Amino acid sequence: MKIIFISHSHLGSDYVVGSHQLAKEYAMQGHTVLHISTPVTLAHLLDGKHAVRNRLAKKGIYQYSKNLYSWVPFTLVPWPIARWFLRFANLFSATIWGFEEKIRNAAFLDPDLLLVDEPRLVGMEKRIRPCVMVYRPTDIYWSMRNDISVMRAEKQLLFKAKKVIATSRPVLDHILSLESRIDGLILENGYDSNLFPVEMSETKTEHRGIYYGSLDKRFDKDLCIELAKNNPAIKFDVYSPDSNSVLLEIPANLKFYGSVPYNDLPKVLKNYTFGFLPFVPGISNDGRSPMKLYEMYSCGLPVFSTETAELTRRRLSFLLSLNKKTNILDELICFDPDIVGLKARNDILKTKSWSYIATEILKRINYAADPTTSEAK
Repeated sequence: MKIIFISHSHLGSDYVVGSHQLAKEYAMQGHTVLHISTPVTLAHLLDGKHAVRNRLAKKGIYQYSKNLYSWVPFTLVPWPIARWFLRFANLFSATIWGFEEKIRNAAFLDPDLLLVDEPRLVGMEKRIRPCVMVYRPTDIYWSMRNDISVMRAEKQLLFKAKKVIATSRPVLDHILSLESRIDGLILENGYDSNLFPVEMSETKTEHRGIYYGSLDKRFDKDLCIELAKNNPAIKFDVYSPDSNSVLLEIPANLKFYGSVPYNDLPKVLKNYTFGFLPFVPGISNDGRSPMKLYEMYSCGLPVFSTETAELTRRRLSFLLSLNKKTNILDELICFDPDIVGLKARNDILKTKSWSYIATEILKRINYAADPTTSEAK
């Protein structure tokens, strides 16, 4: 079975997202997979901050690992210009350099399945001509990007999509507000059960909290500072490739470090007693389905998070409310250790692995799970 992903992030980036995990999982299952990321433009080529993506763009379609191929395309018209002409055509995807030739040479024309989580590339499905297209939104994109034209792109995608598989209830509700007749369901972002095996947790002598990931506008730096001030006996560590952007005066028990290689996260998490997710309240975070939630829990950590619409809906026993007045120590003392015990973790996480989610997607679109077949049931 041939599968194409159209995603907003490239394979091998500092930020590991669901499309990366699913693409790798399908490749491990024996399917042939192509992962296409948001294109680079002339502006990117002239900006040294995008050196990695620019280098990958020059490679064209290349083999990333067994059964898995990656492509960072180049486009002539950037999205800020293309979005004004969406009523007629999407020039952002239509002007990708050498599109048909590269796709044809890589033998990915007419794939069995196209999974899209980047609506700004609407129109590519017409040139790829998949047997089945599924829109897999992971965020309320227009709010996250402060760009209402993304909703027009989503509406166009929904005309072609067989199904929508959203990663949260608020995201699915947003999609249904655009097209109420679409067949939609929720499959949350999961975790890599091979990388994060459920094991017995070690006893720690001091309480330490960890966050890792992006420090964009959805990350609440002020909340981190207040937490550290109000919990002076606890250490709070933040790991991110964006840590150099933090110029604030911060308490001594709040530290910002560079990013941790994704494969090293399990051994890093073993040094901590809890995870924390300091999200800025609002629409952009309400629909979030953080992979790190289950990654932290798989390592035996309870997780403190700002309340969001989606995380409140899930009612997870290991998830605790987080605000600047939270007394972390008292919460941990009162916390039932059985909630992060082996049995509880195995029970909760058995349907949260990427392996389970990848198989479930194929079931939900009525495709056989056998990688050798190219026919829908």
